[in-house]
Amino acid sequence: MTEESIANKTARTAFWSAIQKIFTMGVQFIVTMVLARLLLPTDYGVIALMTVFFALANSIADCGFSNALIRKDECTQEDYSTAFFYNVLVSVGLYLLIFLIAPFVSDFYEIPILCDVMRVSGLIIIINSVNIVQFVQLTRNLDFKTFALAAVVSSVISGSMGVLMAYWGAGVWALVAQSILGSLLSMLIMVYNVRWIPSFSFSKESFHYLWNFGSKMLLAGILSTMYANIYSIVIGKCYNSRTLGIYNRGHSLSMLIPDVVNNIFNRNTLPILSQLKNEKERMIAVYRKLVVLVSFFNIPLCLLFAALAKPFVLFFLTDKWLDSVVFLQLFALSAITSSAGVVNLNIFQAEGRSDITLKIEVIKKVIGFFIVFVLLPMGPLVLAIGSMTFNFFCYVVNLYYANKLEHLAFSTQILDLAPILIASVVSSIFAYGITLLELSNFIQLILGGIVGLMMYVLITKFVIKMDLYDQIFDLIKNKIK
Repeated sequence: MTEESIANKTARTAFWSAIQKIFTMGVQFIVTMVLARLLLPTDYGVIALMTVFFALANSIADCGFSNALIRKDECTQEDYSTAFFYNVLVSVGLYLLIFLIAPFVSDFYEIPILCDVMRVSGLIIIINSVNIVQFVQLTRNLDFKTFALAAVVSSVISGSMGVLMAYWGAGVWALVAQSILGSLLSMLIMVYNVRWIPSFSFSKESFHYLWNFGSKMLLAGILSTMYANIYSIVIGKCYNSRTLGIYNRGHSLSMLIPDVVNNIFNRNTLPILSQLKNEKERMIAVYRKLVVLVSFFNIPLCLLFAALAKPFVLFFLTDKWLDSVVFLQLFALSAITSSAGVVNLNIFQAEGRSDITLKIEVIKKVIGFFIVFVLLPMGPLVLAIGSMTFNFFCYVVNLYYANKLEHLAFSTQILDLAPILIASVVSSIFAYGITLLELSNFIQLILGGIVGLMMYVLITKFVIKMDLYDQIFDLIKNKIK
């Protein structure tokens, strides 16, 4: 794959990913703001309590097979059919398990409605299992246009349904209906566009390949999922659903920026790096450029979001969610390494080293669980600070092993990102200064955003003189042509 083809593919996938994210984020943002006014923090707390079960179920059902298929040089019909039937059968079994344990979970948290909510919401597990092959084929072909179509249509319709149900007083069921309808519509659109039909066959050889790679990803995924949701489990049990709703609202808002950046840029990193795995030097060069590219957007926007967190929450969510501001700021700070971290992890999968992924997940999560249980008695705020610190530690671990695998100096990526970090810190300080003025929340947001972004562009383009602007403009020109 030539440098030109890499640029063209990056431009094409980034373009459609941007279209998808701009539209879906706009819709979801409006829906979220409306729902936040119609619903209570306790409603979101109920949803957060069951998230861990669905996240684990999805990890077990996928079992890393999708990534195994994405990185494989050639995929056969038997490969796809084997992965499909495994995913569907396991998903059905997992749903039945969740259906049975739902009453016990409800009793554990002493929230009666949680039982019915889990049983109905669990249908999403089966729905998501149907389109694993469609997801893989679209990703391998870098066909993010179909992803964009599915995301836009499903988010508009499901979001509208959620708002209507919340307005009619449905409470937590508005969130349930929104999730199920969104997953169902997305699945139907992808199935319709790909038009893949499974063969009634199950290949032991295909399963062996998929399991050999995916099983390590499965274990790593389970550890990662358990840690990501351990806060919801302990806060929901040791405190209350309102506190959990506030905590999770801060966390979910903080992921808006990394989610946008990852959807626009990082979705194509694994297939592109996988296609370069036999050209070591070029893969490393592309890998380093991708890290700088995603961080160029992620770091300044995360820090800017942290600086403007208070006027953002007060203007869009009202003072009902004011307590979530400090959590939003902490998690936004910790999210500055998230996009670079995704590229670092993808390099292991592109090289076929899922064993390294498993190894570092074990190391990180053992320490992570220990931190949670030590800090638990100190309150949710201390837990959030511990989570932020741990996220930085995880980035360092990922970076260490990525550089070790590719024979790079540990400081290489740090030095690559240092100019971006310096410019981002300075610009976010100027933006935060705007929030100290006696202005309305809306004016603080607009003025702070403009000042922060202008400072960042001035520093990176005219002071540091980063050549990334020329590369970005070239990608845009390629797409226009």
